[in-house]
Amino acid sequence: MLKINIPKPVYKAIGDISKIATPLAFLVLGAGLKFGNILKNLKYLISVNVLRLIGNPLVTVGLGKLLGFQGIELVALLSMSACPTAVVSYTMAKEMNADGDLAGEIVATTSMLSIFTIFCWVLVLKNLGWI
Repeated sequence: MLKINIPKPVYKAIGDISKIATPLAFLVLGAGLKFGNILKNLKYLISVNVLRLIGNPLVTVGLGKLLGFQGIELVALLSMSACPTAVVSYTMAKEMNADGDLAGEIVATTSMLSIFTIFCWVLVLKNLGWI
């Protein structure tokens, strides 16, 4: 709209910085985690991980199958419902004076456990012939 041309080196530097935003957020999150709190929040972490990584995909993919979705549509539903909690939720919880430690632990545990649960979901759905 203003027709301002950004010099290529500046544009490239901004692009490079944007590419490291998520990994940098994970580093900041990891530096701020207190592993002693994990035992204190274990009840919450177990329930959130079970609901987020097993319950949510179970309901979403099950409803998708009942509605007649199959193949790539079910894969899309699985990828939307079985993904880990976004790293930005940690930052948001910290900024809103909520329980940032719990939010960070949720992000960390769902990120680690989703590696296994997504693999299991794909394996089960493949063996059922749904995808």
